[in-house]
Amino acid sequence: MNAQMNACQVNAELKDLYVGILRELNPDAFGPKLGGSGPDLGDSKDLYSGVFLPVAFDEYFCAPIRIMLVGMETKSWKPKGCAARPREVLEARRPNSQLDMKFIVDRSIDRYEDQYDESNGWWEGPLHCYQYRIVDALGLENKKAVIWSNLLAWSWNEGSPFARSKLEREEIIRISNKLLAAQIRTLKPEYIIFTTLGLDLVIKRLFNKYFGSYDRIYLKSKKLWIFRPKQASDITCYRIAHPAAGRSREDKEIYKLYRGKVLERIRKGVDKP
Repeated sequence: MNAQMNACQVNAELKDLYVGILRELNPDAFGPKLGGSGPDLGDSKDLYSGVFLPVAFDEYFCAPIRIMLVGMETKSWKPKGCAARPREVLEARRPNSQLDMKFIVDRSIDRYEDQYDESNGWWEGPLHCYQYRIVDALGLENKKAVIWSNLLAWSWNEGSPFARSKLEREEIIRISNKLLAAQIRTLKPEYIIFTTLGLDLVIKRLFNKYFGSYDRIYLKSKKLWIFRPKQASDITCYRIAHPAAGRSREDKEIYKLYRGKVLERIRKGVDKP
């Protein structure tokens, strides 16, 4: 099977999974001003981003090493033609709604694919600079050879949704974990790099629920965590700090050092099962 057929078929499967997962979003977790039926938190504005839904390009399936890079959450994400916030997702799951869930998924994926158009100027942030570094260090064709995903599928006010109510926050984590699990199972990366220091509990929930827990290979507190999912032991996972993390110059240099160490380990096949 050639790469183009592979990408088309796999992405079609992933789209169907996205539609089904988004239909599970619980309206009771969101207040009426956010399109739900839960407690009113007094929000004057809906500050959620659109949902983040990645797909694979041909370059990923042709790559000698399949890499998934996982950030924390999108700071601002607005699909064209559909806001794709929890509000729109909840509207689409209602009977007789004029808004179709497949439309939301298609527009969200279009936004993801648009991100890879360099003319848009969206590749200047720290995470994407690290994505370029991955490409160079591992001899990949271009940035499309690396799957870019996020641990959280939505952001609030261009930042973490963790400041929201416990009910709302837990629902965002639940759906985000299920979306990411679908991506991992469908796209089958060999290595996953989580740039999510501080969110280890979310990662552990993901692998405990969907991959039968994990086996720790190495841990350097607050710097590098290496592990393998028990039910996907052909995948090696690394958790490092986000490229924008670090309050001091010393912290930034240490984090940068470990980001480089991860790429060197992958290049040499140190942690290959």
